[in-house]
Amino acid sequence: MTDISPVRVRISITLAGLCLLLLAPPLTAKSDLKTHQADLEQLHDQISSLQKQLAKRLKKQDRLQHQLRQNDLKISSLDHQQRTLRHQLEEQTIRLTKLRRQHQQQSDQLAAHVDSLRQQLRLAYENQASNRLTLAMNAGDPAELSRQFVYLDYLNRARADKMEALSQALQTLKKSQAEVEQQQSLIAQKQQEIEVNRGALKQQQAEKSRLLSETGQNIDSESNRLKQLQQNETELQRLIEKLQQLDLKGLVPETGFAEQRGQLAWPVAGKVIVPYGSRRQNSRVRWSGTVLNPEARTDVRSIFAGRVVFADWLRGFGLLLIIDHGQGYLSLYGYNLSLHKGVGEWVESRDVIATAGSDEQGNGHLYFEIRQAGKPQDPGQWCRG
Repeated sequence: MTDISPVRVRISITLAGLCLLLLAPPLTAKSDLKTHQADLEQLHDQISSLQKQLAKRLKKQDRLQHQLRQNDLKISSLDHQQRTLRHQLEEQTIRLTKLRRQHQQQSDQLAAHVDSLRQQLRLAYENQASNRLTLAMNAGDPAELSRQFVYLDYLNRARADKMEALSQALQTLKKSQAEVEQQQSLIAQKQQEIEVNRGALKQQQAEKSRLLSETGQNIDSESNRLKQLQQNETELQRLIEKLQQLDLKGLVPETGFAEQRGQLAWPVAGKVIVPYGSRRQNSRVRWSGTVLNPEARTDVRSIFAGRVVFADWLRGFGLLLIIDHGQGYLSLYGYNLSLHKGVGEWVESRDVIATAGSDEQGNGHLYFEIRQAGKPQDPGQWCRG
């Protein structure tokens, strides 16, 4: 199997976002807000420093690959925006359908009241003429007739008031419907713009990949291929070691991950196309995880609850997201098209954390690892099926 081309990952953290996370502390009712805020701010500073080191080393090694990293991050941002817009469009469509249903109900009610009022007016006129003739010829009781007229007038005015209220409600519904349709049109237009931008970025990446090949940055020879694979593994191992040095006390409570062996669901539905421990391109380097073959753009889900400790672009693994599950356990998700969680965010089991990417042939793929105390574990022994 052809090895996956290198990629890198962006750490996207803001203190405001971290504060929002604190509004719902995970898995404990005794979490202290100020303590968690200080811990998350410290995590932010530590990861920011690590990210700067990675970016600086990458930029120094290869400016073109650094530019490819920037493009991958832009594509991730655009894909995330489109995901948000698609959700907003669905909500607007549901709201529009509801408004149209209410509009039709109000219209039917108004028509029914108009017909009822028309019939009542006709009956009132006929009764009034009949009563006047009876009064003139039979000397009927004027007081009784007056009471009847007052009563009929009251009914007519009541129905007229109700008609006016229904008419105003219809005007309000028409205005709301117009607003929703306008918003729906704007969202659809924005989605189209995002698609155009993503296409342009992909074309630019393809051109840069060609330039890398022309300038000799590709890995045609076996020695160069082995060297790059070793560099990628070294880069990941260095990152894992740095993450293990982070002080996450209080940020990652005991989740019980160790007891989940053989019970976890895979992060995506798809075949294992590269098994754990197999040789990489017939070299001495072995896979520390597995490569899965889901549908392209499939939702990637966390295998268990934990704290996101890395969400950036890493050479050899693309857009990579790492979750700390406590007890020294980490899960890693690479080769993503876009990331939907940032450093410091708490995720629950089966939360959507990313969108799976695809290879040069358009086939979906996801790199997946589980580590304990920095050492790779066989995902097949942890995930069922």
